[in-house]
Amino acid sequence: MLLTTFFNQFNQSAVKLSSNTIILSLREGYIALIPFFIVASVITLLNQWFNIADKTGNHVFLNEFNLLVWALFPLITLISFSYYLSKNLQLHTIAAPVLVVTCFCASTGYVYVDSTGINVDNKSGVLYSILMPIFCCYSLRYFSSIKALKLVGISTISLF
Repeated sequence: MLLTTFFNQFNQSAVKLSSNTIILSLREGYIALIPFFIVASVITLLNQWFNIADKTGNHVFLNEFNLLVWALFPLITLISFSYYLSKNLQLHTIAAPVLVVTCFCASTGYVYVDSTGINVDNKSGVLYSILMPIFCCYSLRYFSSIKALKLVGISTISLF
């Protein structure tokens, strides 16, 4: 009896948690990234299997592509999560991810410019790829609801 009550309470808590907008958006975002994970894993497997990282020659591009794919992981996660969170919050699904990517790049130093060109620092901003969409999307939703910030009140122009 006690065990049944515990499992019922646990089940109710799990259902409540899974209906949370953030958890739902994370789940949808990572489901959308399954093809990315499969391709990245196959490339990593081939890279390790053929020991391409230690070799030079025709197959060096596979090692460089492997490094590029995993370096872009935080950015791809950020875009996917921010897209689904903005969709679930009924925000514009292009404007919100663009805002999130801009804030992410400006605040973490993930993308930076130096004398060699535009570079990616794949060690910075991994945690922010989860936190930044939450902060930016909820901030955008709050500021969108303020009537004084609406510049145009005519319905002939797009609502966004």
